[in-house]
Amino acid sequence: MPAPTEEGFKCVFQASRWAALWRGAWLLFLSPPRLMIGSHSVLTATHGNAFKPWEVEEEHLALTKIASVKHIKGLLWDSISIESDGGQNTLDMRDLPKQDALEIIDVLHQHI
Repeated sequence: MPAPTEEGFKCVFQASRWAALWRGAWLLFLSPPRLMIGSHSVLTATHGNAFKPWEVEEEHLALTKIASVKHIKGLLWDSISIESDGGQNTLDMRDLPKQDALEIIDVLHQHI
């Protein structure tokens, strides 16, 4: 499965490669998770585990279905949790640079 394309998305953010090295996750260092915000939806893309690095897990959430955005501030990196209206599916993104996390919050609050 090819990696998700960045075409059609207004904002593209990726997790810190340094955070992946800090945790010893070499696969996340090679291809860090990405969060993409489009005009109608939010997409997270994460590569598979060490045994299946070619797999990509994508989660979509329509901007109209976003209920809340949680910002977890860390010492070096931040995390974002985007909750849906139904409350069943949350999109989580870890190890974001602080400036990227603030920008994600600003962009999503414009659409909520």
